[in-house]
Amino acid sequence: MLLIPLILQTERLLEMALMSNKKSKHKFVGFAIILGFALSPVTMASSHLDAQEIFTKSVNIFTHKHMSFVIDSDIFYGEGVKEQRSFFIASKKQDKDNAALLLRFVAPQDIKCTAVLINKTDDQLQRYVYFPSLKRVRVIPESDKQKEVLGMGISYEEMTQPKGEFEAVKKVELDGKNQLQLNLIDGHKKTVIYVEPDSFDLKKILVYQDNVLQKEVDIKDIRNLFNQKIIFNWSIKDMLKKRTIDYAIRQDSVVNSVDDGLFYKNRLKRCIF
Repeated sequence: MLLIPLILQTERLLEMALMSNKKSKHKFVGFAIILGFALSPVTMASSHLDAQEIFTKSVNIFTHKHMSFVIDSDIFYGEGVKEQRSFFIASKKQDKDNAALLLRFVAPQDIKCTAVLINKTDDQLQRYVYFPSLKRVRVIPESDKQKEVLGMGISYEEMTQPKGEFEAVKKVELDGKNQLQLNLIDGHKKTVIYVEPDSFDLKKILVYQDNVLQKEVDIKDIRNLFNQKIIFNWSIKDMLKKRTIDYAIRQDSVVNSVDDGLFYKNRLKRCIF
């Protein structure tokens, strides 16, 4: 799950959120990780947009244009057990149909240099994983897309874009503030996304399976850097595995350019960390 580009405010809005009690459903396509929206009194910044448009405009994790950085994560289990992991992220996005994402672990030592590469070209989506101990790259089959990425609390599918249909936008109150609520339905899975209506900042994500809450994502800090909004701190509460994972980007590691050579599967064995 998971982990994101910037959202700009525009002033073409006021009609869609006033519309309907109909369930206008929208096919969900894109290259981003699950994230959120907000709503309530209809505002000039969001009232013209439907759920798909709001999601597209929201600040997401792992979908920045030509950017790289290092993320540190602390994994907390019961009884004070704690693990730490760090990984390098590089992403590029030419347009909505062509994008790439590289994740490479830099710590701890036993998984250092392990890498995940996701390439999206037109309608083709390929996922690869490199295991240094095996010295081999393997394709991640579609049947494994919901498996967790090496203890990150996020699945391979969530690192790209889960499929499904959006229900109509709802206006709600969350923690005393007006938010937009987006419900993404994919079979027995429901992802509830909360977004702030003026800034389109993501606030919270709830993931349900068969109406049982499995995961809660809280966005704690969003900053502007290189003319992009970046989610710098977030946490994932995993109900199934009874753990909490805190994530933080190292600010001094953020670079607003990437080497295109990083995104080739035959170069995944190259590790400079």
